[in-house]
Amino acid sequence: MAKESKPLGIRIATNLKERLSLSAEKHGRSLNAEIALRLRESFESKSQVIDEIFDSMSLGKIQRMRSTSTPADTKRILSVLRNMGTEKIILGARKNQLNNAVLIFVAQTESITFLMDNTSINMARKPRELEVQNIFHELDKLGLLEYTEYCENYLPETSGLESKNALQVILEKGKPHKLIDISDFLYILSVHNIFNTSEFHSQG
Repeated sequence: MAKESKPLGIRIATNLKERLSLSAEKHGRSLNAEIALRLRESFESKSQVIDEIFDSMSLGKIQRMRSTSTPADTKRILSVLRNMGTEKIILGARKNQLNNAVLIFVAQTESITFLMDNTSINMARKPRELEVQNIFHELDKLGLLEYTEYCENYLPETSGLESKNALQVILEKGKPHKLIDISDFLYILSVHNIFNTSEFHSQG
């Protein structure tokens, strides 16, 4: 059964009508079909439109965030949380040659996933507790704790991988779990004698 359709009389500029006619001819459609298609497409979500843009530019939807220093990295993470309409957060930790618990940060928005897998935030150092507290305080303030997961396993080095492959490793190796409170995430550190979670107090 054909979908019901009704006539719609509208006035448009001559040059716009010419452009529509050219596009319709180019794609083998009637002018009516061209206009109807463009109207339907205007109701698509931003996410779909951005997907098409990224695909056309051969860019991935996963964008790796640059790391420079602990204060700068913390500022970048907080900026994403505050301004990018974050829908899901994944926190993890990994070791490198210098540090025992480097913070891994993933934030998913409607249109893009931010990945910071080479931060300068070493949670195994006492002075870094404040940065971690600030991040969790901001998650709580923004109502994002319920959308936050943490990786139960230490993560391998991923900064040398392509962003898409790095994220896949984090999801598979880290086995993210829903975060209930800060001690859930810090447990992974306490079992390695890095933190005593009973002594770690989230910022009020």
